Amino acid sequence: MRFSLIGEWIAKRLNLEFQLINLVLENKELKIELDYGKHLKDHSKTRFTRFTWESIFYFIKRKNIKNSNTTLILEYFRGKAAGYNPKGKLRKAFDIKN
Repeated sequence: MRFSLIGEWIAKRLNLEFQLINLVLENKELKIELDYGKHLKDHSKTRFTRFTWESIFYFIKRKNIKNSNTTLILEYFRGKAAGYNPKGKLRKAFDIKN
């Protein structure tokens, strides 16, 4: 909420539209746009959008750009860990299919 208030304030001073992006895992906060949208005024220049880490991965992959930066970021997504499960096995951070 703090980022939204600061962003809206800056946008208003510069006479710009403001967009707050909620970047989450694919299976998290599925209804956040509806829930957060209740707090926006109808005449507000603020937009709120939910994006997922997985959608960013697939967007980059679809672009099929062959360079070291693209390779690096795709490998980051594939190898990113999210701690250990109760059995001590490393969990993947993102649910992506290679």
